[in-house]
Amino acid sequence: MPREAGIKDGTGKPAARSNADGGRAARAQPGSKRPGSKPAGSKQAAAKKPRTRSENLAQLLESEILSGAIAPGVRLDEQSLATRFGVSRTPVREALRHLASSGLVQIRAHQGAIVKQLTLTELLEIFQVIAELEGLAARLAARRMSEDDKNRLKHIHEVSLRHAHGREERAFFEENNRLHDLILDASGNKFLIARVHELRCRVEPYRRYVTRVAGVMEKSVEDHAAIIAAIDNRDGAAAHDCMRSHLTMLGADAGDFVAVLSMMDQTRELFSEQGKAPARSPRAPRRPRATRPADAGS
Repeated sequence: MPREAGIKDGTGKPAARSNADGGRAARAQPGSKRPGSKPAGSKQAAAKKPRTRSENLAQLLESEILSGAIAPGVRLDEQSLATRFGVSRTPVREALRHLASSGLVQIRAHQGAIVKQLTLTELLEIFQVIAELEGLAARLAARRMSEDDKNRLKHIHEVSLRHAHGREERAFFEENNRLHDLILDASGNKFLIARVHELRCRVEPYRRYVTRVAGVMEKSVEDHAAIIAAIDNRDGAAAHDCMRSHLTMLGADAGDFVAVLSMMDQTRELFSEQGKAPARSPRAPRRPRATRPADAGS
């Protein structure tokens, strides 16, 4: 039976994958030992275990979903994906099941898999939880962040400020993530860090779209300045309140997300007409005027 072709990235080139044969020729014979060698059952040996085709494929699809290249609501056809990545439908099916277990994909009977689209209520509820968790992270960071990391935080803020003024949405989003990650890591709470990352994955595509809503980047850098000042002064209570206010959707104008969901429909229409992701997603419409600008996780 012929072997399956390796997973490709859609351009015809093999996708990055672990080296399944790495060091095979150099392995010691049974019973022999090498200086500094680890037992066969060690964690180090387990870490070098190559990923399967389905795991590689799941990682590629996850990256495209989180980056917004595949929009929420888009159908993931097994045969199309198998053809695109040069594999059979079996690893595709396994990859989609893995993504479904993480909440990024929804599998419906007799309908196949689609990228999970959250309702407005679900978005608001998830951001409410993220706001509380990241507020706690900011409180802990105010007590634990080193002076070197505080300087890094200020530098990231200065860079993101330039991107906001230049309306460089993609670059701003990346710097925004770096700023939030630095504060989160400075909390020193591994369980908290893991829970925040899990929830962020659920809303990552929406956070990218919301960055494009008029006024969000400008409001975000103002909020970041207040958060940084509180951390710099080791004021945990203020850091918590500023971060929570920065992220919370409770009581804020829901117009931002209404605009985002409208844009998702436009994007899905483009997918349907073109059969592939557009090079650039359409810009979100301007949001309705609200009494308080809502920051949607930027």
